[in-house]
Amino acid sequence: LWSVDPARLTYTVADTVLQVEHLWLGNEQKYIYADGIASTHHEDSLRVWLQNIDLSTILGLTNLPEQSLTAQGKITGTATLFGIMRSLQLDANLHVAGAGLNGSPIGELDAWAKFDVKRKAVEIGGDVVEAGRHVANLDGLITPQDDKTWSLHIYPDSFNMGFINHWTKNILHNVRGRASGHVHVFGRQKMTWVTTEAKPHNMSITVPFTGVTYYVNDSIFMDSTSIIFPHHTIYDREGHTVRLNGTVSHWNFRDFSFDLKMLARNAIVLELPNSSGAAFFGKVYGTGDVHLFGDERKVNILAHAKAQNGSVFHLNIGGISDAKENGFITFVDHDKKEVKVDSRKRLPRDMRKESELDLDMYVTVDQGTQFFTQLGTNSDDMLRGRGDGNMRVHLINDDLQLQGTLTLRQGSLSYALGNMVHRDFTISDGSSITWQGGTT
Repeated sequence: LWSVDPARLTYTVADTVLQVEHLWLGNEQKYIYADGIASTHHEDSLRVWLQNIDLSTILGLTNLPEQSLTAQGKITGTATLFGIMRSLQLDANLHVAGAGLNGSPIGELDAWAKFDVKRKAVEIGGDVVEAGRHVANLDGLITPQDDKTWSLHIYPDSFNMGFINHWTKNILHNVRGRASGHVHVFGRQKMTWVTTEAKPHNMSITVPFTGVTYYVNDSIFMDSTSIIFPHHTIYDREGHTVRLNGTVSHWNFRDFSFDLKMLARNAIVLELPNSSGAAFFGKVYGTGDVHLFGDERKVNILAHAKAQNGSVFHLNIGGISDAKENGFITFVDHDKKEVKVDSRKRLPRDMRKESELDLDMYVTVDQGTQFFTQLGTNSDDMLRGRGDGNMRVHLINDDLQLQGTLTLRQGSLSYALGNMVHRDFTISDGSSITWQGGTT
């Protein structure tokens, strides 16, 4: 709660003069104190002292759109206002503790602000210090009245770039790390643009739907409508290389679309944890190409790759309530050494995504890849093994289709029928498993 101490305010109508004497409002943690004269004369001034005032409160007075740029921190300092009743002039020196941009911490900010009478704009500038080290300087201009334009230049030197997530979160997840270079954030009304030419320092980006985090050391280019990755070499968390080329396009950080091509060499291409209702999960190393394209409404992932040693892949085909009704598993004569699994069944509703997903993977596997296929809601209904072959995994929203044949070198099948029967089978070396999924 805020309280107001007794103060004296005297307004003289004839002279258009407001005299403020010892106006204090606040509490034990933060306050605003004002003393001086507001008039039409430039020599009259009103001085304001701030202590631990939220920066977001001050920015709210500028009429900037809420989604353009957010700032955090606690302001302490002084501001002197001249000629308030006619032509405002401003001179402020402020310290912002715990400063942040778009919810990402950046350090401590020492800033100044002046009002440019001719342009009717507020000039701002400052230096950012983090853990005793200078990491960036800032300068900008805000025109809060008629056209409501604003511009902020950031010149980072190993600056925390997490604030970019505010604009890229719909396409690229968890942008983390530091960079040096130049970032220009500017806008008008409710429109926002960002241009960037920055050299990352171990910056990481997570690719959606695959869960893989890659590290970027090549320069990132961002113009007003796109983020450009021109033949970048990126690395997974184990140091394997991937070539990335493509563009993420947008309009005012809405209506995103993307076209990214990746060429992996024994790199992590899938790294998803086990979660309730997951259609697939695991950690897969691959050599091949991956093409991600689409927009916020539909994501397409097309992959042609060879799974490398150490890969572990889990598939969840769906529930089985009765072996005879569902026909998921057909046991055939041992001499034929073949087990057929029909996966043409829609996945449970809890696997559905809000946006459309078309994942189409053509994978070549060998004995270095271990696979698990959960056949029902009971975790004991499991097909596991190692082998050689070619598979197609095609997931369209909640419709999982599997095609291909694996020749097993080792494998087993566990199957439970209610609470009455539980059987374990060892699959002989040289047996084959065929998935027979059709297109929809």
